[in-house]
Amino acid sequence: MSADDLFAELEQQTGLSLPDDVETLTGQAFTLSLGGDFDVETMSNSADGSDVPIGYKVQGDPTAIEGVLDKIRPQLAGQDAVLTSTTKGDVVAVGPNAAYRDELAAGGGLGDTSIFRDVVPHADNASMILFLDFDGPSNWLAELAKSDPEARGNIEPLSALGISSWQDGDTAHSLVRLTTD
Repeated sequence: MSADDLFAELEQQTGLSLPDDVETLTGQAFTLSLGGDFDVETMSNSADGSDVPIGYKVQGDPTAIEGVLDKIRPQLAGQDAVLTSTTKGDVVAVGPNAAYRDELAAGGGLGDTSIFRDVVPHADNASMILFLDFDGPSNWLAELAKSDPEARGNIEPLSALGISSWQDGDTAHSLVRLTTD
């Protein structure tokens, strides 16, 4: 099966125009985010996700982004609340938690924290960033390992992970930083 055949089949099944709709949903920049008070147990037990601080933020053409989301929502069979959106300027924040969507749409904050700056020192020039705050308000990573004391003991000293890449002229750079308490 060729790539064109695959795209045609996916378009027929989803109603999306590929790859154009994927490009619309990634916009000029996008972020997948979990709030600092994210809790795995809450997510597992949530009926509709409205109490889970998780979201997707994309900078681009809000009208086009909403158009693609409108193609996807009907296919979610009653679970379309996960694609509820909030728009502010050229940013669309998508997720089930209204307060967290508003926070994402407003922007700012993370890049101003010392823990982020420590592990992602070239954020302003980065074309890709992965950031994990292992401690956070709920010490989520250690909580995941609560049933394994040895694993929890190994995880607890971890503070944050930053992975970034950026271009400087003809030179590509990548940096992985892991910090501990």
